[in-house]
Amino acid sequence: MRRSLLTVLLLSSVVLARPSFAQVTAATSDVPDCISVVPPPLIAGNPIGRYIITVRDAASTPIPGAQIRVVFNPGTLPMVAWCGGIPPGAPPGTLDGTTNAAGVVEFDLYGSGCVQSLTHPCATPVATVFVAGPPGIGGNFVEDIFCLNSPDVTSDTGLRAACPATSVCLGGSTKCGLSDAVFHTPCIKGGLICPCTKFLPPFGAPVGIGDAVVLTPFLKAGNFCPC
Repeated sequence: MRRSLLTVLLLSSVVLARPSFAQVTAATSDVPDCISVVPPPLIAGNPIGRYIITVRDAASTPIPGAQIRVVFNPGTLPMVAWCGGIPPGAPPGTLDGTTNAAGVVEFDLYGSGCVQSLTHPCATPVATVFVAGPPGIGGNFVEDIFCLNSPDVTSDTGLRAACPATSVCLGGSTKCGLSDAVFHTPCIKGGLICPCTKFLPPFGAPVGIGDAVVLTPFLKAGNFCPC
């Protein structure tokens, strides 16, 4: 009798412990430190314009069905030249998604500009990501994002985003053009730390050849949108 009871108790403790171990966790999940936006279209296989979050548990197992919410700081919204003139989401500036079977959710973001909490105190943080595990898994975490960038970082006249409400939308449109190439070139050529030109992780590292590779097609195509 004692042996049977001990077995039941041990099994119960294992069952009860499993959900705790399986909970979503920030330590093994991937929430990019910088959000990139771009005038359309997106380019196949190119990460710019795609904000991709992967949610995992403590054992690094991808978790499907996790609920993701990305909320832009109200101070960020007027400094981004959003394609179509309205921030994405409902309400505008709030994005909701659910991770797929691979634990991944993707938000495609169309617009222009570069907003950094370090230089734009009105946008600190730029956005906040909320993650909640699905029923039976549980767990939750929150990540602040301090960076938003784009291939189209300036207007045709060299204007850049500024607090409280200056964006690169000029004359009702925004595009990747010569002024943007002029802006990005020194960062690429010198391998400088330029958050507005850093599109591949780690986002705090110097700009590298990989950043130039993913950036160049947008500059060559002159991606454009009304804003």
